[in-house]
Amino acid sequence: MGWLMAANLAKAGVPLTVWNRSRSKSVALVEHYPDVHIAEDPAQIAQDCDLVFTMIADDEAARAVYFGQESGLIAPLNRRAKTW
Repeated sequence: MGWLMAANLAKAGVPLTVWNRSRSKSVALVEHYPDVHIAEDPAQIAQDCDLVFTMIADDEAARAVYFGQESGLIAPLNRRAKTW
């Protein structure tokens, strides 16, 4: 999710776990909002979070984030998961 959107949610007290292909962006967010957690990869987001928002630059990046063999968002999904 975009840094500013994540910052607004964190400012409002919404619990957040974030991941960015450029880890430095996630680290910068945590420096401003220490309650924000950084996931190791998209798969951890899918495992730990009830709701996932993505803001992805292009199709190639989206394929990597969603379909990465071991660490993509859909890697840990099970039958109870809902996708839209």
